[in-house]
Amino acid sequence: MAVKFSEETSSGSSNGKKSGDSAFNTKRRNRGLSVVSKKFDIDGDGTLDKYEMLARSLDHQNSGSITPEIVVELLKEQDALRKRQWLLLFGNIVQWLPIIAGAAYTLYKFSERQYQQNVGGK
Repeated sequence: MAVKFSEETSSGSSNGKKSGDSAFNTKRRNRGLSVVSKKFDIDGDGTLDKYEMLARSLDHQNSGSITPEIVVELLKEQDALRKRQWLLLFGNIVQWLPIIAGAAYTLYKFSERQYQQNVGGK
């Protein structure tokens, strides 16, 4: 069963567009988004990708915009995550430091022993 769509363009006037024209296809895709969600459709493809959906979910008042308080809150969270990332990196370095030091010491002692055997030392 085929579904028929009206042949109106996005401006609302009928100018005889065929169903294969890009304006018709854009109109058809955009029918699924609400007026507020269309404000978050940055690339205009008629769908919200994961980042556009995230921005849409932050619009608690359904106004089509995000309040400055939410932006400040997001920046604070981003800063906290960046600090945690540095702490995790430092923790990983500290965790691997004894292994690296042990390997370096073993390599040093092995090299020293090889040198002594080749030179005829102790």
